[in-house]
Parts: sequence; C-alpha cells; structure tokens
Amino acid sequence: MTFLPRPVQRPRIPIWPVALWPNPRSMRRALRWDGGVIQLQVEDSAPGMVTPEHVGEIAAYAERERSAELRGRPWEIVVDGTTRPGDAEALARVRDLAAAGATWYLEADWLDTDPVALEARVAAGPPSV
Repeated sequence: MTFLPRPVQRPRIPIWPVALWPNPRSMRRALRWDGGVIQLQVEDSAPGMVTPEHVGEIAAYAERERSAELRGRPWEIVVDGTTRPGDAEALARVRDLAAAGATWYLEADWLDTDPVALEARVAAGPPSV
C-alpha cells in the first residue's frame, strides 16, 4: 500500500499496528514497526483490560524478540482504556501501566456516544502521571 501524499516528517511517521497479545504472529508483525497498540487475545477482551503484568511481559518479549537491527530503537507500548476526570482509581491504573513500561495511553471510550459527555471528556484532557 502506498500512502500519498508522502509525510513531511523524517525519517517517517511512527507506525503502531495492533498487537494482539500473546498471539505470536500479531506480535511479530508489530515488532517490525515502531510500537504496538496492545489488545488481549481473549474472547471477552474489551479496551482497557491490559494489566501492568501484561505490559511487563510484553516489554520483555519485545526486548527478546526484536531483530538485532531494531533492538537499539525505542518500541512503544500503547495501551488504551477509559478514565474520568478526578477518578483516582483510573489514574492509579494509568500510573501502574506507565511504571510497567507502557509508553502511551489512549483514551478509548467506545461505549459513551453522548456528544456532551464526549466533549466534556476531551475538554478535561488526558490523564496526567
């Protein structure tokens, strides 16, 4: 696939494919790029179910399995979930994910479709750790 116009950013924009943990094929594909948006390979998985323990396992796996030429470059561990402004428990969870090695957190509330609530969430900004 060719994307046009070409990005101005050099060397290029980062590419983060979905990385289905612990699926080896999915993980190998993500390890060839700049990071992975981590999802769990379980029947009842929903955004936000990745735990700090998963993140630690994924970080170790990435370090061990990345090709020699890529090992020196950072590999982003991207997790998603849902937080609410002022929710101390959710903020603690984000902090724990970061401490375990997650490098990005995406706010991903796929269930709330109320435009007013979504606008308020965007205005509140991301959780800060």
